[in-house]
Amino acid sequence: MKSLLVFPALLLAVFSSADDWPNWRGPNFDGISNETIPEILPEELPVLWKAKVGIGFSTVSVKGDRVLTMGNDGKGTDTVRCLSAKTGDVIWRHDYKCPLDPLYYEGGPSATPTIHGDSVYTLSKKGHAFRLDLETGEVIWERDLVADHKFELPEWSFASSAFIEGDRVLLNVGRGGVALHRESGKTVWVNSSETSGYATVVPFPNRDAHLLFSALSLFAFDADTGKMHWEYKSKSSRNVNAADPI
Repeated sequence: MKSLLVFPALLLAVFSSADDWPNWRGPNFDGISNETIPEILPEELPVLWKAKVGIGFSTVSVKGDRVLTMGNDGKGTDTVRCLSAKTGDVIWRHDYKCPLDPLYYEGGPSATPTIHGDSVYTLSKKGHAFRLDLETGEVIWERDLVADHKFELPEWSFASSAFIEGDRVLLNVGRGGVALHRESGKTVWVNSSETSGYATVVPFPNRDAHLLFSALSLFAFDADTGKMHWEYKSKSSRNVNAADPI
């Protein structure tokens, strides 16, 4: 699947007052937008622009006039792209080596870039974690988490988008997740190198705990320390715990 990004002109007509969508499942982490759709729409929405962004299953994050997404060229290179929401032109791109790794599907990155402040945080299928400058795409820090911590890859590799909590970058890598320091990228805590699930971290409404799927269990944990509050056994077909808990 060669991803094609399309922005209807109708949605961008109110671009200057539109809300940001800076991360997976939106600003409130619930998949709900504060925007409203007009009751009457044309039968066919006009297309403002299209952009080829490679092969993969990353969705988009938006802040201001910038659209972030990821894709693979099919030859072993992932690209994080920052596009203009108005024109679709590439503002900057960051390339790094990562296999397409198709397995009963097309392959490519499965995580969505996370925009926080003036930075972009991404995770590849094989555990490459990046903090990039939102303005320029410059690499602020990068990690190879599999090389550093010997994490076991799940069957379809990693799919978690980065979740920011305070000065922590929380990733569903390893059985109980891993936390990196947001500014430096250094590992703050790691629970286990065993296999992770695929879902992104989900916060409780009061943010005093967070939910994380491993291959076999759902955990509630403390973002500061990684301490587990409780565990609920949850075995699915081929250990695919991929849907975010609600």
